[in-house]
Amino acid sequence: MVSLKRVWATMVCDVRLQMRHGFYYAAATLVLFNVVILGQLPAETIAWFLPPFLVVNLLINSFYFVGGLILLEKAEGTLSVQIITPLRPAEYLLSKAITLIVLSLLENGLMIALIWGVSWTMLWLLMGVIAAAGLLTCVGVMVAVRYDGINEYLLPSMIYTSLLTLPIFPYAGVGPAWVFAWHPLHGAFVLLQAPFQPIPGWQLGLALVTSLFWLGAAWWLCGRAFYQHIIVRAG
Repeated sequence: MVSLKRVWATMVCDVRLQMRHGFYYAAATLVLFNVVILGQLPAETIAWFLPPFLVVNLLINSFYFVGGLILLEKAEGTLSVQIITPLRPAEYLLSKAITLIVLSLLENGLMIALIWGVSWTMLWLLMGVIAAAGLLTCVGVMVAVRYDGINEYLLPSMIYTSLLTLPIFPYAGVGPAWVFAWHPLHGAFVLLQAPFQPIPGWQLGLALVTSLFWLGAAWWLCGRAFYQHIIVRAG
């Protein structure tokens, strides 16, 4: 059974680790930079550009950040120590997911509020950020646990991120949209578009349901990958 006390204690440690390695400072710098640059563009251009931009930004905040954290903990030997403590794998992974989702919400929510303004449709966007960040964090774990060093991790990670960004192509007019209708990130991508263009209510509802399905599947696969590549290898 998951202990909320252990999850909270691990989250505090993870936030400190993320701050020590500059994750929050990098996020704040990117917010300021993007607000200044994107704020100069016409509203129509911003509305078209922001959804795919958010996907790329979330890839960095979630997929690559969790990959970097796991590889760092492997190199320092702290991961091998953590798995022999009472801390359960689900608690370790939940801490990573929650802290990176919160970081993504803070960065992207603030950026959109400053560039586009605040309206009730922001709720759909925030749900899209949670779904995308959670999914990308889980996939990031699945990839990172297979490698021991950054050099062997980088090339495979690029293949995964290329596959993860496929829903952007129909949005940009490359290929039919129905081809990627069941892509794991499609639902979250639809939710990210809500503040910038009219999306039918049924489509937003379907996007939310499919996002929850893929997030659940990714969480299960993430736990299996962690068990096979970390717990079993440790003996």
